[in-house]
Amino acid sequence: MSQLQKTPMRPISDIHEALALLTIIPGPKAKTAPTPAITPWFPWVGALLGVATVAPLVAIGAVNADSGQGELLARGAVLFAALLVALQHLLSRLIHFSGLAAVADAWWGGGTPVLRVERLVADSIGTKGAAAVALATFVCIGSISLILVSGQAILLLAAVPMLGRFSAMFGSWLGAIASPQERFSGLIGRPNAIGLLIFALAVVALGYGMFHFYDRSGLMWAAAGLFIALTVPHQLAERFRGVTREVTNASSLVTEMICLVIAAIWLSW
Repeated sequence: MSQLQKTPMRPISDIHEALALLTIIPGPKAKTAPTPAITPWFPWVGALLGVATVAPLVAIGAVNADSGQGELLARGAVLFAALLVALQHLLSRLIHFSGLAAVADAWWGGGTPVLRVERLVADSIGTKGAAAVALATFVCIGSISLILVSGQAILLLAAVPMLGRFSAMFGSWLGAIASPQERFSGLIGRPNAIGLLIFALAVVALGYGMFHFYDRSGLMWAAAGLFIALTVPHQLAERFRGVTREVTNASSLVTEMICLVIAAIWLSW
């Protein structure tokens, strides 16, 4: 019997634990190891984060349009893009930057998966990790800037964190445990029927939102994003013969970066 089957789902508690794991929101007073029951809520946490951080941009655009002063978001695209990236990662406690840095350092950190996992879970960041974080930041800011300059699909930016958390969820569901000693290894496990229902509702919400605002193009982008979210954690985990917290956090950021690049190319075409 899997850990998820042994652990009953408690929706309110599971949502709270998912928020505490992925954001700055404090966790439950009773410290317990995470279980697979909370992972279906990851995309919903991403949706909440996306809406909360993109809403100010939408408000600025609406107020500026009413004032007749021109496109403020387009003229300050780089600044607003940098602020959006900074806000999202600060609200996420920088865990995705940390995960990407750890994965980049460990990728070439040893000749065997065991040595790479040891490097992966070590609490240190080297030059490769710092370079990977800088590169990802530049790519994300550049892509968001192009989206803002296009004047279209600003609401699409709210879906990007959701796709990133889909990736973390897929990594937890489909991956093997790379480091059993790690506290977060308890997240790894197959979903039950309720978890699959929560996941399906998240997919429907994403698809409906993209189709409602952006027709078939938005729906195709969402479908591509889900495929990327499914693929990225598997590719990263192959290098370490399993999944760790760092791998799922890195996969979220890599997924977001790829989805932003695709959106920027689509809107600039």
